[in-house]
Amino acid sequence: QSDMRFAEMLCRSKVSLGYGPRVIRQFLKQAGVSEAVSSEALCQLACEVDWLAELSRVWHKKYGKKQAVLPHERQKQWQFLSYRGFTEACIKQFLG
Repeated sequence: QSDMRFAEMLCRSKVSLGYGPRVIRQFLKQAGVSEAVSSEALCQLACEVDWLAELSRVWHKKYGKKQAVLPHERQKQWQFLSYRGFTEACIKQFLG
């Protein structure tokens, strides 16, 4: 099996588990995938995946329809999404 196929499979697997691009890059690095193959796999993944929709799916799974009203609730949700590997821009766009 080629490194590229392995990287693509790992990326798809981690997206389905609710991880964002930053954490997926770490998983690829831990798996010993080279930086070049990792970057190519993530670039290809970015074309296939709507990260805002994935973030929304993960958020709804965790919080349901509960909107963050208080600042500490919003901060807690921000930290959760950041921990899952979503970018700051994507989180800011979703949480407003």
